[in-house]
Amino acid sequence: MTLRTRHISRRGLLTSGALAGVLAATGVPLQAQPKRGGTLRLGLTGVETNWDARRRFSPLMRIAAPGCVFDCLTEVTAQGQLVGELAESWEGSADATVWTFKLRMGVTFHNGRPFGADDVVESLALYQADKTCAAFHLACQIADVQKLGDHKVRITLTEPNADFPFLVADPQLMIYPARQIGEAMTRGIGTGLYSVARDDDDVLRLERVAQHYKNGQAGWFDAVHLHKMPDESAGMTALLSDQVDAIADVPFDAIPFLKSRNDIDLAIARGMRHIVINPDVMGAPRDVLRQEIDREGIVNELLHGYGTVAQDHPIGPGNTYYIEIEVPTSDGPKLLLRDLSNVTFRDGRMTEDWMFSTLTHPDTPRFKALLKDARATTDSKRRAEIYAEMQLITAEEGVDIIPAFADYVDAHRKTLAHPDVLGVLSALDSGRIAERWWFA
Repeated sequence: MTLRTRHISRRGLLTSGALAGVLAATGVPLQAQPKRGGTLRLGLTGVETNWDARRRFSPLMRIAAPGCVFDCLTEVTAQGQLVGELAESWEGSADATVWTFKLRMGVTFHNGRPFGADDVVESLALYQADKTCAAFHLACQIADVQKLGDHKVRITLTEPNADFPFLVADPQLMIYPARQIGEAMTRGIGTGLYSVARDDDDVLRLERVAQHYKNGQAGWFDAVHLHKMPDESAGMTALLSDQVDAIADVPFDAIPFLKSRNDIDLAIARGMRHIVINPDVMGAPRDVLRQEIDREGIVNELLHGYGTVAQDHPIGPGNTYYIEIEVPTSDGPKLLLRDLSNVTFRDGRMTEDWMFSTLTHPDTPRFKALLKDARATTDSKRRAEIYAEMQLITAEEGVDIIPAFADYVDAHRKTLAHPDVLGVLSALDSGRIAERWWFA
C-alpha cells in the first residue's frame, strides 16, 4: 500500500522549460526497475469508446486516450514536475503573453504520418472553436497559434499567463493529425505508446508501438486490454475473480475488505481531489451548511481516513500556495452525511490557476482581477498573497461546499508493480498506469 503527498515547483517555467530535457518523460524514479512484457488488463467504468477530446472522458477513456493512445504538448510527472511530451522545450516572452514551443522530432502517428507543427495548430484551433469543449476554459486563453517551422509553433495568449505550459498538459487537449482529425477521432490515431488493435463491445485492445520516443523510459507492457465495466461493482467482481489486474477508484466502504485480501494491494495517492456538495441538493443555505457540516466525520467515517479536511476552496495541501482558512462553526450538533451519494468528486489541478480556471468561481470583479494579476506575475511572494485572497473569496462567497479532499484509492493484483511515487491528477497514477507500471 502506497501513500504519497507532494509539492510542486514552477521555477524556471518562463525561461526555458529546461526540465523537459533533463527529466524522464514519465517520472519513473531512478530506484525503480521496470520490466518489459505481458498484457495489462484494466477494469474501467464506461461502455462507449470516444476519442473526441472535446467531450469529457469517462474513466475508461481517461486511461485509453491521453494515457495510452494520444499525447499532449507537455506532461506533469508523478513527482509533480512539468516536462515535455510532444513539445521538447518552451520559452515565454517577458510578459508571459507569447509562448514558443519547440516540438519533438522523429515522432509519428500510428498511421505513419510524421508529427509536426501543423498538427498542433489544427488541434488547438479545434478546441478554441467549440465553446462546449471540455477544455474550452483553457483553449479560450489562446488568441493565435502560428507555425514558425516544421517543428516550432508560437502561441499568443489573450492575456499573460506564466503557468500556460501547465495548461497544455490537460488530458482534454490531446494532439491529432492535421487534416485527419475526424478519422483520428473515429479510429483512435495518435502518437501515444499504444495503438488501437481492436475495439470489441466489451474490451478495447491496444498494442505497444514498436518504435517510440519514450522507449526505455515508459511503456513496459506489450499490450493493454481495457475491459468496459457498466459500474464499480462489476469492476470489483472482475478484479476478485482475476479477470483484470487493476481497477480505479474502489468504493471507500470496500477498502477494509480489500485490505484483508492477500492477493490484492491498494495504491493510494493523496492529491487535490475534493468532495463537492451542492447546497441546493441538500436543501439548506450555503452559509448554514458551512457551519454545520461534519468535515472530520466525512473524512474519518465516509472516507475511512483516506482524505483530509477542506475549507470550501479547491486548493489543497499539495498545491504551492495553499493556506488554511478558519471555517465558521455553530454551537449545534454537527451534520454528518449518511453516505456519499449526494456528493461529487472533482479532480484537482497542479497549479492554482489551472484549478481556478476549471472551477465555477465567484463571479465578482475582485476575483476576476486577482485571477488576471496572478497569471501576469512570476513573483512568488505576490502570487502567494493573490492566491490566499482568492482562496478566502472562494470559501466565503463560492457556490459549493468543499468539506474534504479525498485520496485516490485504486486496487490491483499483487502481480503488478509501480514506482514509489504515484501521480495525483486522477486515478491510476494520473491515468498513466499503462506507461509507468509493469509486472513484477
